[in-house]
Amino acid sequence: MASQTFTDTGETTSEGHHIYRAEGPVTGAFQVAYAWREKQHGSDIGGWVLRISGKRLHVNRVDYTVHVDLIVEIAKGCGAPRDGVYAAQWWRKSDGGWDDFPTAAARAKLKALIAQVLDTVHTPHALWEAKIRREQSQIVELQDARIKFLAENDAAIEAAARRLSFHLDNPA
Repeated sequence: MASQTFTDTGETTSEGHHIYRAEGPVTGAFQVAYAWREKQHGSDIGGWVLRISGKRLHVNRVDYTVHVDLIVEIAKGCGAPRDGVYAAQWWRKSDGGWDDFPTAAARAKLKALIAQVLDTVHTPHALWEAKIRREQSQIVELQDARIKFLAENDAAIEAAARRLSFHLDNPA
């Protein structure tokens, strides 16, 4: 089997996810990012995941769409056995239907690439940086929500004051 490699293209998506390019048995562009995954209905797995996704990863003359979430830090209270397990996985032919799964050989090559990405890209420092970015964005979102709430509340108070003034100026 030819050796599998991947390199950082230096590009990022609009969300800031790094774009990599695979060469070898699997070729094509894919993106990698850390994400917080809430515990899903019917699943006891939640926590920090390394999200790997590509729309056209080419294996054995066929393009596949791949989306996987690999647990890198389990959330408290979740019963996942260990880090590195698949919290979510989606493997389909790019132009196929929902049931157009890859062959066993193609899936093995895709899984090998994903394992290599996990081993190479995931570091405690990179996860720490992702946690910092998430908390910073949550602070900004909460501040924006607070400003919006206060503006709406101020508008409601002003409207109530106008109605009160009207009623005081026009006794029954």
